[in-house]
Amino acid sequence: MISIQHNIKANLKLPKALLAGLFVMGSAMSAAHSELVIQEKNPGSSIVNQFATLKDANAQSPELHQLIADLNQRLAVNPSDTLAWDILAQIYYNNGYHDYAIYAASEAIDRGKSTATLKSILLNSSIIVAQKQLQTGYLNNGWCIKKYAGVIKEG
Repeated sequence: MISIQHNIKANLKLPKALLAGLFVMGSAMSAAHSELVIQEKNPGSSIVNQFATLKDANAQSPELHQLIADLNQRLAVNPSDTLAWDILAQIYYNNGYHDYAIYAASEAIDRGKSTATLKSILLNSSIIVAQKQLQTGYLNNGWCIKKYAGVIKEG
């Protein structure tokens, strides 16, 4: 009897693990499917298509600002959305917001979307930000080192 009960318990564990795996896969596929359905029904509403349309838009474009707001809303719901981080990184980079581009590219890469474009944005934006810091004197003359070593005291 004990042997039969043990086999029943072991057999019930496998389906639970299998169901959990199927649930996770189903959720991921559902998100991908939702994006494809949106693209098929209304191509203009897909963030990928919106970004492609607005890629060269003026930084003051209301449509570009709306896309950024939509992407931020999407990230508020799902901070692990690598597609949203990727597109934000490209928008910020293309429009000269390199501090934000570094952050968005880092988030996308940290969450598993490591593409050549994201790495390029991260590297180039980091160089531009460092150059600006050097030009403004932020990194010159050991200012940072002195400040953090306690030599420069703030009042």
